[in-house]
Amino acid sequence: MIQISSKDTLYMYNLYHIVKAFFPNEEISQNLDEKQESLVSVKLEENCRLSGPPGWKEEGDKDCL
Repeated sequence: MIQISSKDTLYMYNLYHIVKAFFPNEEISQNLDEKQESLVSVKLEENCRLSGPPGWKEEGDKDCL
């Protein structure tokens, strides 16, 4: 399962379809979190996130790619 979240609904539709294009067989869950620091977050598996701006990682996260 891939979890995506965004601060703004404006990005959610495009984010879903971009991720689905690269991972067509994966289930994708979506979350709107207006309080998160980054604009967009994509979590591929437990404790694994795609890279982002400085300070985006949470404690225990590792690079996936």
